[in-house]
Amino acid sequence: RANSLLGDVPDFSEITFKNIRGWLADGTEVALGGQTVLFRLPTTSVRPTEPEWASQITLFPNPAASTLNIRSEEVRPDQLMVFDNLGRLLREFEANTLTLNIDDLKSGIYYLKIIVEGESAYRKFIKSE
Repeated sequence: RANSLLGDVPDFSEITFKNIRGWLADGTEVALGGQTVLFRLPTTSVRPTEPEWASQITLFPNPAASTLNIRSEEVRPDQLMVFDNLGRLLREFEANTLTLNIDDLKSGIYYLKIIVEGESAYRKFIKSE
């Protein structure tokens, strides 16, 4: 069983749709059939989860002008990567770094990928002037 957006469900869920209806471009409703359509989806792929350690990670200050700090009591990152809003990798930082120089980034929204022991989590931060 898995805890998903739908609540506590088996590891595989079967969802049945009957009497499917659709609409044409002009707004006319059309019956698409009375047969049953069956989907078998692994619930683990429906809802992304973060590693347990991710809840210990905070970024400050946020927004940040030149330096972004990572606060974590027990977790030390193996790798850090900064991505822009389009998902392009802009920069990588060395292991165990908790202070990042972001002075040369343009103002905007960025995402920090934090990797610890092969697991990753993302945190959003804002670069200000």
